[in-house]
Formats: sequence, C-alpha cells, structure tokens
Amino acid sequence: MKAVLTLAIVSALVGAKYYFGGGCCGMSCPEADCAPSGTFVEARTASVFAGACHYNSELVTAGREALLAWSFDGGRIDGASLANVDVVAAIAGADNLAQSGARRSVIYVDRDADERARAAAVEYVRANCAHMLGTVIAIESTDVDARIDADHYAVHVGDVIELEGSGMPDRACCSMPFNVWYEPAVALEGKLVGNSARFEWREARLAQPFERLDQNDAFFGSFGGAKACAGAAPCEASDAVNRDVSARP
Repeated sequence: MKAVLTLAIVSALVGAKYYFGGGCCGMSCPEADCAPSGTFVEARTASVFAGACHYNSELVTAGREALLAWSFDGGRIDGASLANVDVVAAIAGADNLAQSGARRSVIYVDRDADERARAAAVEYVRANCAHMLGTVIAIESTDVDARIDADHYAVHVGDVIELEGSGMPDRACCSMPFNVWYEPAVALEGKLVGNSARFEWREARLAQPFERLDQNDAFFGSFGGAKACAGAAPCEASDAVNRDVSARP
C-alpha cells in the first residue's frame, strides 16, 4: 500500500513537471495575461503648471476638455497582446474636469491592430479610467498614432486630433511642484509636465473645435506593472511558477 501511494505521488509530480516545465506534454503552453505597460500623455484645455492666480482664473473658465493617449509596448489581456496598440480618448464636460461633474468621451483605437487587441486595449482603458471618461458615446477604429518618449510627445487621430509637445526644458515643474495643479488620470512613472506646441481638436460631437499653442497643459510619462492593472500578474510570473514546480524533486 505504501509503495502504491509513493508511486502515485511521484507520478503526480512528474506530471506537474511536464505541464509546468515549459513542454506542456508536447503542446503549446497557453499565454498568460500580464499587466499592460507603455507610455501615456494627457493634455487639457487648462494650464497644469502655472502661478496661483492663473490657475484660479482657469479653474472656473477652462479645463473642460482633455485628451488621453496610451501607447502600449507590452501586456496581455485574455491572451491578446497589447504591444504596439495606440488608444486615444477625447473627453469633454460642462465644467473643469478637475471637478466631479458629468462628462462624455469618444475613444479611438488603432485600426491597424487586430480585432482582439483593439477590444482588449479599449477594455483596459474603460476599466482603469471610467470616472474620467464618463459616458462613452462612441468607440472608433481609425488612424491613431501616439509617440511618446522621455522628452517629446506627438499624437495624431485622423483629421480630428493633433497634439505635439515636449517636456519643459528647465524642468521647472520638478523644482516648483507647488505650481503643478492637477494629477493625470493615469499613475505615471517619471511624470513630467509638457509644453504643447500645438493642440488641435476637431471632435465636434463633444466640444467646439479649437487650437491651442505653446501651453503648459500636459502630463506625460510611462505606466505599467501593478499601477497599470491591479491584480494582474507581471509577465515573468508564469515563468517563475514553471521554474519552481519543475525544480521539485
């Protein structure tokens, strides 16, 4: 009886080793979900870095529109890879978006991404920024290009949205943080205030078209890991499980 029990335990461990050790008994292993990551920029129709008097005047007269753009460089949701998918949300409210009033939005997603990746990216954006988005009146697959690095950002959505800018050259927002009046909708690593050379909006379903030039109106930086998707495992987690189980005697 003892020999039979020992044999059963050994067989179970051998089976676990073959399943978790990378071979999956000769079959392909299912791709585990992992937290999305990438870069992000958010621009408002109000100064995010300004003196107190300037801020207070805009608080009740401006800041009713915002643009949020994600450029994913990794992550998976329901097995769909988000790498190289760009998503942009245009948002407008009746009051400054720093207030808790109602707002509406349109989400644009890169038409060059496959259908599953588009759906997963939109799901992520809606789940993580529901309050900021408010009522989503449309989701559109179109030409979306979001390029964001450590110093510059450029976002283009068809003929509807154009945003181009760069970090403040003297990084004054870092030395004078008391003049930064908002927080971005997404938790960012290396958050910087951006000066937008040009911010054009022609999404008439949400607000009147406008053009803003040379304004300290943006945040940009990188997102990912636990901050990006609470509860999602990092990409390395499944490999760590494989190594631990297959190493058992």
